[in-house]
Amino acid sequence: MTELTFKINYDSYAYKLDGHGEVIVLFHGFTSTQATWNAIRENLIADYQVLTIDLPGHGKTKVAENKTMKSFSDDFKALLDHLEIKKVHLLGYSMGGRTALSFANYYPEMIQSLILESASPGIADKKMQKKRQIADQALAEKILTEGVEVFVNDWEALPLFDTQKNLSNQIQSEVRTERLSQTKWGLSMSLVYMGTGRQTSWWDSLKNAKYPVTLIVGSEDPKFIKTNEQMNELYINAKLYTIRNAGHCVHLEQKHEFIKVVRAHLKEAQ
Repeated sequence: MTELTFKINYDSYAYKLDGHGEVIVLFHGFTSTQATWNAIRENLIADYQVLTIDLPGHGKTKVAENKTMKSFSDDFKALLDHLEIKKVHLLGYSMGGRTALSFANYYPEMIQSLILESASPGIADKKMQKKRQIADQALAEKILTEGVEVFVNDWEALPLFDTQKNLSNQIQSEVRTERLSQTKWGLSMSLVYMGTGRQTSWWDSLKNAKYPVTLIVGSEDPKFIKTNEQMNELYINAKLYTIRNAGHCVHLEQKHEFIKVVRAHLKEAQ
């Protein structure tokens, strides 16, 4: 599939669109690119149009100014308008899940359904939110000072990603290559302006969602299990799936189970 480019103002977004039928959009996580969805895309394109995109600060997308969740959502709405797409099924992983949730709140009329993988609605407590902003800013400055490779080494050592050590050597290599391909400016910008500390808390909005929602977490990811159980109680039309033998990145760690859940969701949401 040929990579396409959408230019708006001084920004250039790299994206791919393939397949036929209803549109499902896939947002990747922090330090990743749209390539993380390759296997998922190949499975879905027989029955759906699959749209992937490199989020601001990642991959081949180039933005001239710092992007917030709101400014990216506005740009992505412009891309959908350009493509004459009126409604989408929206799937996001981790940071991409927060981005998907943000877009769904800014443009609810465009959401046919929502799938969130290892995601959260942000931080409701103002003091905790400010503390996270300070932490994100410090990490961003460290990336700018020490460079991407030092950061990636530290990032991969986080307990959050321990289960990824069970992936094949090839997939682990591909994930690391993705991470190392980023720029220090891009990652630092993403942390400061699209990070958990900076984004709007969407906790109070969950009860207002009228579209179907599927929440996906790994059985070895206790923090996000707790968060998604709380989210599931607030949504009026949601299902929560806990995938066995998976940590934070379910779509890589248990690809077949992940696809099964996504396809079941899409079938019901049509």
